[in-house]
Amino acid sequence: MMYLLVFLGMVIVDICYTEYVKATADRQDLRASSWAAGIILSTGFVTTSYVANPWLLIPAALGAFFGTWISINFLK
Repeated sequence: MMYLLVFLGMVIVDICYTEYVKATADRQDLRASSWAAGIILSTGFVTTSYVANPWLLIPAALGAFFGTWISINFLK
């Protein structure tokens, strides 16, 4: 179960990060700030998880890949 949560958490991190970069490039301060808060909250969960169990880095890396892929391909 924790592997799935870390995977989904990292998907959320990368969606937030991609949207943050787009909002920053568009100079939308409030939108970029909101995405930055999402990055911190979701990254905190994922980081504390894989510090306790290094095997969770595998679903974290996969989540990062799919999070960016989803954000670029479906959230345009």
